[in-house]
Amino acid sequence: MRGWIEIFGTWKRRSALRRMRWRGLAKAGVQIHLTAT
Repeated sequence: MRGWIEIFGTWKRRSALRRMRWRGLAKAGVQIHLTAT
């Protein structure tokens, strides 16, 4: 049971990091698009 909690915690942390990275990429893309036009 404890192993499952650890795995879930790791997965949750990883998905949160991925979401933050995607948000950062999207923000950077918008800034590039705004400066390009």
